[in-house]
Amino acid sequence: MVHRRLDSTEIDDDELEIIVVLVRDDTELHRTRPLAWYLVCDFFSWKPIRRLSHMLKSICAGIVVLGCVAVPAFAGQPPTPTQAPTPTPKAEKRTMDKPVSADQVFVMKAARGGMAEVQLGQLAVEKASSDEVKKFGQRMVTDHGKANDELKSLAQQKNVTLPTDVDAKDKATHDRLAKMSGAEFDRAYMRSMLSDHRTDVNEFKKESTSGKDPEVKAWAAKTLPTLEEHLRMAEDANKVVGTSGTKK
Repeated sequence: MVHRRLDSTEIDDDELEIIVVLVRDDTELHRTRPLAWYLVCDFFSWKPIRRLSHMLKSICAGIVVLGCVAVPAFAGQPPTPTQAPTPTPKAEKRTMDKPVSADQVFVMKAARGGMAEVQLGQLAVEKASSDEVKKFGQRMVTDHGKANDELKSLAQQKNVTLPTDVDAKDKATHDRLAKMSGAEFDRAYMRSMLSDHRTDVNEFKKESTSGKDPEVKAWAAKTLPTLEEHLRMAEDANKVVGTSGTKK
């Protein structure tokens, strides 16, 4: 086999590894290296291939250097904080489920009671047999309807959501009275009205004197005389229909 001798001018540092192999003992080289090894060595000693090898090594070296410079630079920068989305402001409406003051409890109860008085008054106008009871029922529709509208306006100013229906107790009373007629209805209705207005007068008196909210307190004081008049009317009507108003 003919071996090509490398000229010293063709040797550079990058080919050092190949040269070390080529200058080994011929006996050892022939024994451990196949023919393909020499062909590969001859191929890489070809000048165009050597130039390409130099270019690839230069590119790789540049990438390594760039990485070494860029990593510390990026490492020194604090991470960009992620800002939490700004919550969309919502109207802070207090509901009847979570009263926050005695004044609001009063407003909620007054709203339900006022709606119940109107519904029961309409029932009395329709079903009562006594003119006195019919007149009382119509007065309830008129006066409590007006008070309800005033309370709604006050609640809107204070951003308070009022209940839209009566409570279970008043609904049960309405359903019970709706099954009655004549004198039986008159007695049961007026007995209920007498009891209700005794309670209402006491609650409105308390709010008008010890309420903390000036507007609610003023509304209670304004409405109280009307309720006191209703109580007197209920007492008179109960005498006419023959009940003391001790039962509801």
